[in-house]
Amino acid sequence: AEHRGHRTAHARQAMASAARLLADEPRGLLRLLHPPLADARPSAGYIQAYPGGVRENGGQYSHAGAWAVMAWAKLGDPARAWQAWQGLSPAHRAAHPVQGPLYGLEPYVMAADVCTAPPYAGRGGWSWYTGSAGVMLRAALEGLCGLQVAGTRLRLQPRLPPPWPGVTLRLRLAGEPWVLQLCRADAVHALRRARARGAAVLKPGRWFDTAGAGPGRELLLVLPAPALFVPARTPPAPPSSIAGMDVAPRAPTEAR
Repeated sequence: AEHRGHRTAHARQAMASAARLLADEPRGLLRLLHPPLADARPSAGYIQAYPGGVRENGGQYSHAGAWAVMAWAKLGDPARAWQAWQGLSPAHRAAHPVQGPLYGLEPYVMAADVCTAPPYAGRGGWSWYTGSAGVMLRAALEGLCGLQVAGTRLRLQPRLPPPWPGVTLRLRLAGEPWVLQLCRADAVHALRRARARGAAVLKPGRWFDTAGAGPGRELLLVLPAPALFVPARTPPAPPSSIAGMDVAPRAPTEAR
């Protein structure tokens, strides 16, 4: 237990340093490293050949950014995790009135990187990066929603961002469709509708074996109402749904 406590303290210190030293909040960027490498000795290799703020030489690198989202979520800071997720999301960045024109890439596919230094700060780099898209999906489903699946069993340990009233997930296990409703305790109407449909109540962190379940295919998990939320200083304008999730439980989208 003491060892785990030390590891958690070190993790918090590391992520606090990342937020302080690597985040560019006005531009909604999270740099891979800072300052960029120029004449490092010993040489850092090929990344040192990139201009400062481009790709691995201090740019926002999507793989690393998505891992940061998962780390902040796991450490109990969903507001910071969601802020970083929005900065990585092409849909959110493209929809932003200032960041969108600078970004210049498709809003429906992940970029490998975003430039962080003038004169190209905010410009998207390599596009159609499927590996980053996969990690972003995991950051959303496993990091923010806390979904874990092992065979026919599942559990939820959500770290939903404060402004979310809830989320609906749809998945298939052993060929059977399942609906997972995560609702805030103050989302009265959503809770009432889920209970009227016969949704089984799931406790946070408790494993549920779908193989032994009855005919119902809907699970409900109730979360505490969020504390007063103060938004980030320059929040991107969100679309209605993200990565197989619907932040308004009335119209769920499907994640497989």
